[in-house]
Amino acid sequence: MSELIVLAFADRYQAAEVLNGLRRKSGSWSETLEHSVAVALDPDGKAIVQMNVDLSRREAVAWARVWGALLKAVLFVPLTDGLAQAADKVACPSVQDDCSPEAQGDECSEIKWWQESLEPSKYFRRDVAALIVSDTSAILILAKTMEASAALKELRKHGNMIMHTTISPEQDQKLNGLLKGR
Repeated sequence: MSELIVLAFADRYQAAEVLNGLRRKSGSWSETLEHSVAVALDPDGKAIVQMNVDLSRREAVAWARVWGALLKAVLFVPLTDGLAQAADKVACPSVQDDCSPEAQGDECSEIKWWQESLEPSKYFRRDVAALIVSDTSAILILAKTMEASAALKELRKHGNMIMHTTISPEQDQKLNGLLKGR
């Protein structure tokens, strides 16, 4: 099982600063942080996303699609479609296919996955959308349950508000398929 953890900040620059600081520390869940993202909304409500992209692996595009779909499903930010396109062009510049959620419509597999995964957490999507508003930021982490307790303990030192919800083993399996392109 996994946990989706959202660490929210009242300052739009703080999430990126904290995430980079956490990445510098070594720990049992440091690899998880490599797939985590910092998201901020500017004064106009436009999303600014910072994520690591390993140029040697196509998996970065899959992670960009997963995070972009979450932002679109939870924050209703339509501009996140470009996240997967940008990662795709950086990771695989010779590939011309468009794998963004926009190209596949609102019912792309990543958005469906998030809707199904967050369904048991009735108010999670609503609460995250209420937390991340203009001029705020957040770190989004998808951690294995074993890592989640260590992550939550460390994150309590840094954030204003922490929310998390469990992703079922079945949904974890679907996520692994999405990340591998199945």
